[in-house]
Amino acid sequence: LTAVIDDMFPSLAEEHAYSPYVVLIILWSCAFSFLVQLKDVASLTPLLMLAQVAMVSAVLLVVAYGLSFPSVCDKDGTVGIFCKVHTGARWETFPVFLGIAIFAIEGIPTVLAIENSMQEPHRFEEVFDRSQAMLTVVFLTFGTLGYWLYGNNTKSVITLNVQGMWGILVKCLLCLVIALSFPLQFMPAGHVLKMFSEHPLFLRAAGAVLDTELVRTRLPAASGLSVEQTSAYGWAGLKALAVFGAGTVAILFPHFGHMISLLGSVTFSIITFIVPPGLYMTSMRGELSWRTVATCTAVIAFGLTVMVIGLATNIASVQALGNTFEQAPPTPHSAAVRQAQHIYRGEGRLPLPPLA
Repeated sequence: LTAVIDDMFPSLAEEHAYSPYVVLIILWSCAFSFLVQLKDVASLTPLLMLAQVAMVSAVLLVVAYGLSFPSVCDKDGTVGIFCKVHTGARWETFPVFLGIAIFAIEGIPTVLAIENSMQEPHRFEEVFDRSQAMLTVVFLTFGTLGYWLYGNNTKSVITLNVQGMWGILVKCLLCLVIALSFPLQFMPAGHVLKMFSEHPLFLRAAGAVLDTELVRTRLPAASGLSVEQTSAYGWAGLKALAVFGAGTVAILFPHFGHMISLLGSVTFSIITFIVPPGLYMTSMRGELSWRTVATCTAVIAFGLTVMVIGLATNIASVQALGNTFEQAPPTPHSAAVRQAQHIYRGEGRLPLPPLA
């Protein structure tokens, strides 16, 4: 949304050095703190269907733009529809890529919530297998096409490669996707927070706060809440705090690629590779073969390795700590591209225009 505003009102950034990023994060956090209070996945079905339509439309627009307009493929200023694909590993950026790749399976924590909300839960495995196969094909196709169309200038947020009104439309569609799907993505965290809100320690601490003289004087209704009401209000408050905590992370790490890699390396490594094998070995203690135990241990070790390396790489990144945004690539006819073409042809730098 910040990119949309910058595209539509460039004078804000150019003349006034103003970015609405922090304000928008706060506004999104306020909106999401209400949306995450929804408790039933079934009630989100219309929103999720609309989100899927918006997502497919955005993907098709990104590909159509790349096929319709030439892009700047590399730092040498090469322009074309299809860019040269460079092979070979880049180990300095591999941990960031790994974190983003793990983040791509962000929907895994919502599996149980979706299964429990199905009218025919016994068909879940069939639906899940088909969905995963289709998503794998979509991810591979879109990732290959994206790099083929935009080359080494492919951004971690590929919408930055789509410019003009096409770009504004794509960014608006993705904002709609995020707004409509966030409540579902938050549900697993919401269930964990509900367990915290029902814990005796939390209820005792909340009761002690509500029993203070200040609360009894200023908020007499709050001091008379039952245990169930205290737990319910506490759950709602914890969810709102979690949303604002996510907003704080977004402010601290505005480079979207590094933020996604950080979340994938830490949060989703724990959810996907560390917790499930650990719980499985705990629940099946004494009944597992040594091969199964070794496999589970290897998966946990892989998750810990990804988490440590990804966390260190992203925090050490200058872009992540420098509070900078990822910028859109230059347009094919911009001065930066002409300069690069002159340099790589061995013609030196272009002379600077005369001062007015």
